[in-house]
Amino acid sequence: MFKKIILLAFIVSLSGICFGQSKDSTINWEENVKLKWENFQGPPLENSSDMAMTSGSMSFEFKQTSEKDFTVILKVFFVPAKSWVKKGQENDKLLVHEQVHFDIYEIYGRKMIQRIKEIKATSGQDLSDKVGKVFNTTFGELNKFQDQYDLETNHSKIQDKQDIWTQKVKDLLEESKPFAQRDLNLTIKPPH
Repeated sequence: MFKKIILLAFIVSLSGICFGQSKDSTINWEENVKLKWENFQGPPLENSSDMAMTSGSMSFEFKQTSEKDFTVILKVFFVPAKSWVKKGQENDKLLVHEQVHFDIYEIYGRKMIQRIKEIKATSGQDLSDKVGKVFNTTFGELNKFQDQYDLETNHSKIQDKQDIWTQKVKDLLEESKPFAQRDLNLTIKPPH
């Protein structure tokens, strides 16, 4: 029996992102679109030692398209209302640092697509469960990678480390291009 339903929607957040952001209040990750300071519209956390904060997010949605077929839709986006910069700190060096944070979201979105493509499932529930596990594992890796980036660069203050990370993330984006798709079609194989 075919039912057109949404099986599962995941929305992940870092840096205290709110759920339910409208499409107009986000900026989708695109290869040739870079962040600008005007995109950082949230109120700064004055008691924070950080000079800026990038709020990004990823979401996955599953749709059943036939009895055995499903579509996974990936979104990677920046949330201007939750991203901020302290007044007087708007410099190119810091903006590069924040762009790399956003690019890291894209890298891990692509890792999820790569891993989801490898899933073998026997039912919609099996597929949902396995994707959930991939999602949680990959999101945990994303958090660790973001933390490592900030630690090693001291939030952009160690220029040689920032240069290394900027190149590393650029290389990872290039390597992961085969998984940059936004819609992924999957077919379950029920047991005989």
